[in-house]
Amino acid sequence: MIFRPVVIVFAVFLFACNAQEEEVHEKSEIAQESERHMIELTNFGYPIQCVLPADLASKGEAVIDFNRSTGELTISVGSEYIFHVTEDPTPLGKLRDELRYDDLFNYTFYEEGNDGFLYESILPTGESYSFHVMRSFEVDGRKFIAVTDDNSVYTKYEARLVSETINSLSKVQ
Repeated sequence: MIFRPVVIVFAVFLFACNAQEEEVHEKSEIAQESERHMIELTNFGYPIQCVLPADLASKGEAVIDFNRSTGELTISVGSEYIFHVTEDPTPLGKLRDELRYDDLFNYTFYEEGNDGFLYESILPTGESYSFHVMRSFEVDGRKFIAVTDDNSVYTKYEARLVSETINSLSKVQ
């Protein structure tokens, strides 16, 4: 006789745990959607958009500046996370080569791909100075270059954080 109530209590317990798991799963899906911060850049003549990851969006509000004389679009989050987008047909390989001939810094390239790379600026003393990201992409036949700000100093983690946004640059849907 004791066996039946134990089975019933155990069944109710399993049912309750399963219901809780479904609720947590639904909440995490909602949280993931709300963590995406979409930015459209069409007001500046660039038919592109990007997504700020939650870690970067938590650093502050995104500010977009457009320099009409240079055609450079600057996206900054707080005063530390800054990157630039310009319409530029220069091949990525040529830009990489220009870095290699820099007189002030030496560069080590990481995570190189067909459309971009993460690189480290190294002082002549051999000390690491900063990490940066550069990416080229094409939208509607127009070629763009996105790069982290040269005047900002990034750790590898921070450069990867900005890289998430740079890698999300795409045609407006």
